Amino acid sequence: MGDGNRIEILRESNAISILASLPAAESVFDEISKILSKTKNAIIETSLISQEPLDPQLLQDIGRATNTLICPDPSGKQVMPSQVSLRQDLID
Repeated sequence: MGDGNRIEILRESNAISILASLPAAESVFDEISKILSKTKNAIIETSLISQEPLDPQLLQDIGRATNTLICPDPSGKQVMPSQVSLRQDLID
């Protein structure tokens, strides 16, 4: 992006900070918006998968293999997979 410009992901507030000129920031924002519009999310009850608690390392390995982010909820009763599809034929 150039000197003095940066993008920060603020996980605790689910925000992205873009520090750049207005045209550069708008371009980055447009690209991020395009990618996020192609994200598919689901909520799956873990009891459908296993009666035992799901191993976080296993979820990471499955996510890596399937290009998916799999987040367990704090109770461990659900997992929330998210996937970004960049292939146009898989989007609609």
